[in-house]
Amino acid sequence: MIANEARFQYFYCTRSLAALPYPDVPTRDVTNTRGAGYKTEPHLEVRAENWCRCRALFITAAAKRGRKLAAEGGQHYLLLTTRRPEDAHPFIVALMPFSENAFVRLLQRNPGRWSDEDYLPYTSDRRLKLVSFRDAFSLKGWMKNEGLTTPGGQGGRGIVPDNLLRRAIAHFSTKQDQTKAFLDNVCALETQLKKTDAAHWADYKGRLRDRGGCSRSVRNKC
Repeated sequence: MIANEARFQYFYCTRSLAALPYPDVPTRDVTNTRGAGYKTEPHLEVRAENWCRCRALFITAAAKRGRKLAAEGGQHYLLLTTRRPEDAHPFIVALMPFSENAFVRLLQRNPGRWSDEDYLPYTSDRRLKLVSFRDAFSLKGWMKNEGLTTPGGQGGRGIVPDNLLRRAIAHFSTKQDQTKAFLDNVCALETQLKKTDAAHWADYKGRLRDRGGCSRSVRNKC
């Protein structure tokens, strides 16, 4: 039997949650409140990571591993991690199962955007679940035991231990998906960026459109 596997993927959550429609839902840092850039990932508009070329090395490897496991009857996951803005508490906030069907569809819809020699997206489907901070899986105790200071991926441990993955899967099975709320928050932040910083809005929009066209869904409302 092929075992499930997973990799952590950290993302910067905006510090502006309190002003957003859903202040308890972790949301990517579109407006650079963390000083680490105007973030396009995780790109849940199409349930993907690596829509843009910002984390190509690790995500491409995870996508290839996801495809291999799928061919063997296994399942790969990304566990999206971040820190709660008000207290820096580390959480797993999303469970993202790799989908081979979604991978093939995304590449077909965006010809020329990715390649094995360049970089690949990590794709999921309707099983993807992003939750509120209230429902998220705390990593504080596990990180303390492991001697880690970053909740996975970025400077931390990338590979998820089997026992932790099983606990995370069980935890998320009982929680409500908040992907739509995440996208509504992203839309609000994009509207703000467009109004207040034309230069960085143009750069952000250009990265989203680069070699593949702007994604659909909430994008047209912003």
